[in-house]
Amino acid sequence: MSVMPDSVALALPEGWEDIPLGESERRQFVEQQLDGLKEAGFDDRADLRQIELLAELGFQLADSARVMMASSLLAILEASGEDQDSEDQDSEVLTANLVVSGFLREDFNTDIPLRAELMAESYSRRVPSDDQKARYDFVEPPSVCEIGGLKAAKLVRLMSLPPERGSDIKQFTQTYLVSVAEGDAVIVLQFATMNFELAREFSELFETIAQTLRVLYPDDPTFLDEDEDADPAPDSGPPGVAD
Repeated sequence: MSVMPDSVALALPEGWEDIPLGESERRQFVEQQLDGLKEAGFDDRADLRQIELLAELGFQLADSARVMMASSLLAILEASGEDQDSEDQDSEVLTANLVVSGFLREDFNTDIPLRAELMAESYSRRVPSDDQKARYDFVEPPSVCEIGGLKAAKLVRLMSLPPERGSDIKQFTQTYLVSVAEGDAVIVLQFATMNFELAREFSELFETIAQTLRVLYPDDPTFLDEDEDADPAPDSGPPGVAD
């Protein structure tokens, strides 16, 4: 078997916070985020419930995978220009999640190497792509791209819950299946947001973050070399995000 990676590195923008992976710690983390929104005047129960649900879906994904890291963005998009003087123009909550996980080829019970082209082709045959917890409809066809110098299958999808789990709950998701260890393993970067009107901006942000991926192997140095030629960290997010 090929040498397997043991960790990954990503440059996350300002405003993204690491999500604790322990169940009690992560639920406390979400409660603190919701309390902060309430203190800022965002107390609409439907909006808060959607944020809770986004976090719960991320937790479920984390529980079913070999998670390397998880992070979330919770920020406020202020009204801009003339809208700032309008009583009808409210600020908007921005929320997004990232879960990075890893799978071995044996997890899929296959002898075929997990190549990006084969993974993209496999997902192309699933219309829609469903599992027991959610329904996935493709926003664009699965494709092959390069992430951090590695080939990956890219999936841009709309995730929705079945009626028995909730009503009108949807997320825009962007997933990268990065082939590593000569196809013996895959690193999965799954981004999600419920801010559909900013899907294009978030898609660009997700792509920028994904491009900072560095897969680390046992003999690699613990820290990435930083020099004057290093790429800067990506911007904090879509225009108008308040710190």
